[in-house]
Amino acid sequence: MYDSSNHGYQRIYAAATGSKAEGLLHLLRHLNGKVTLLAFYGDRFHDPENDGNALGISAIPVVINVGADQQIPQANAGQVFLNAVEKGPAATLHHMGFLAAKLRERSMRVLRVETPTLRRESPAAWRLWRFEASPYGGKPHGVEVYGPGFVWSWNHQALSYLTALVRRVDNSISKMVYRAPLPYGIAGFTFFRTGGPDTVGGQAAGHWEGRDFLV
Repeated sequence: MYDSSNHGYQRIYAAATGSKAEGLLHLLRHLNGKVTLLAFYGDRFHDPENDGNALGISAIPVVINVGADQQIPQANAGQVFLNAVEKGPAATLHHMGFLAAKLRERSMRVLRVETPTLRRESPAAWRLWRFEASPYGGKPHGVEVYGPGFVWSWNHQALSYLTALVRRVDNSISKMVYRAPLPYGIAGFTFFRTGGPDTVGGQAAGHWEGRDFLV
């Protein structure tokens, strides 16, 4: 679930067994029906034990297939099934990054009016964590890296967040710099790279950093 005050996606459901469809329905119940659009992403809709168990559920109105194109029987006509042009995990991550940026823009406009829950420091004043140097004078407010992807962070209460790394537009910087704010009170974080081994192109499926960074 997108947490506007922390600019990231918060995990609200985890189970040892179950399916993605069950998790999405749990989210729907958690939001008490206050949802404008609900979509399910997957790539194995041919398998009823996998993504296929989301088909035909009227509470999930949109299904987006990032796997091989597939035709769905007319029996599921009440549910919109879309074969994405882009394929693979990178397509899902691109969509999440785009939506996160749009939600961040909207939440910043709303929160400036309704409540002062955002950090008062401007991005220029943030203490930024970088691979080449650690911040001084306290915990970092955000991270700065040279490739696209997401920051996976967590706190001591087992809440976790997924925050998009957004490219900084600044002509004074020679390299492509990506930044993300860190939620309040986190205990550690790691990265998921969407740029593949070069962490730049953004075309490969990507990989986890493989290390946890404690703060």
